[in-house]
Amino acid sequence: MKVKNMRQESNECWKFDLDVGGFTIRRCRWYPGSRQILFPKRCARATGSHFPVVFAHGAQVARLRDLVESGQFEAPRNRQPCILKIRLITEANDGCPQWMIFNFTVRGFHIIGCRWQPATGSIQLPVTYVFNENRIPYIKVKMRVVCAYGAHINRLRAALEEELGDGIHKYLRQRPAQAA
Repeated sequence: MKVKNMRQESNECWKFDLDVGGFTIRRCRWYPGSRQILFPKRCARATGSHFPVVFAHGAQVARLRDLVESGQFEAPRNRQPCILKIRLITEANDGCPQWMIFNFTVRGFHIIGCRWQPATGSIQLPVTYVFNENRIPYIKVKMRVVCAYGAHINRLRAALEEELGDGIHKYLRQRPAQAA
């Protein structure tokens, strides 16, 4: 666990990015007065409703709070293998062909609302939509909430295929026959 890009947003709020097992959770907030740590939420483009993107149990949040308050910003390196636990949720129904929505856990942090297309192997991590004040008229732009690059995405894809691969491919082959 590593805290990056710590910056003061206001008198009572600090923002930072959290790196956990190669996945970066962007725009976390820390309120020193109340000792509260908040994780980012996903804002839907059309409705503006908010959904959680990251969940961590109290022990993980306490470790993170101690790390931020101490000013070290980096926990001792964990040399144990990082195991990704996958949980399939449902098939996406927003017009995208055969996207599967899933959650996964990396080192105790649950990342919620990812998408996977088994046919192509494409993975989309959660994004949010925020107003861009630099453009007129103000429009909502897409911003990444969770980021990962290269080897970590390949590791997540391999975990998905290992956990769900055979069952998903059988499901996808049967699905067109059921629709007809």
